Amino acid sequence: MQIDNVDDNTEDEFKSIKQQYKTYLSENPDLIRSLRSIGLGEILCVKVIDTFSIKHTFNILFKENIYKLMEIEGIGFYKADNCAKTLNYTNDDPRRQKALIVNVLENNKSFGNVFLHTTILEKEAKKANILNFRERLDEMIKNKEVILEDNRIYLKKLYAAEVETAEMVKELLK
Repeated sequence: MQIDNVDDNTEDEFKSIKQQYKTYLSENPDLIRSLRSIGLGEILCVKVIDTFSIKHTFNILFKENIYKLMEIEGIGFYKADNCAKTLNYTNDDPRRQKALIVNVLENNKSFGNVFLHTTILEKEAKKANILNFRERLDEMIKNKEVILEDNRIYLKKLYAAEVETAEMVKELLK
């Protein structure tokens, strides 16, 4: 009986997404065509518009940074990168380089790593054909998008959590 409920919920959710897609298509067919042209299906089109709004999606993705797609559950670096390639982004585009660095750090977070050594990050950048990795990383450090401490690179939010945890441990040890 529970399985039927799951199927019913999934079916209802799918119908809701289909309806939302049709609504967005009628409101802004050019936006939907643009999203479909970069390889997004109906479900991802709805997620994208729900995240960025029908008013701002085109500017955010097509004029500013297609890698903002990575903010959406179900879209990682490689999916965003494929979309970027359809828009003629190059391997040396700074937005691509920053997105890869963030992606590598985010992925390693799921293995319990709050930081990566710069050498590991550099190897990942080479795999993705990012030649001026160090320049981009230095820029991100300068802009405080990532934190460098003792040859370790942290996402800003993870560094803050690590510092806070260390402070709590110090307090407990007193």
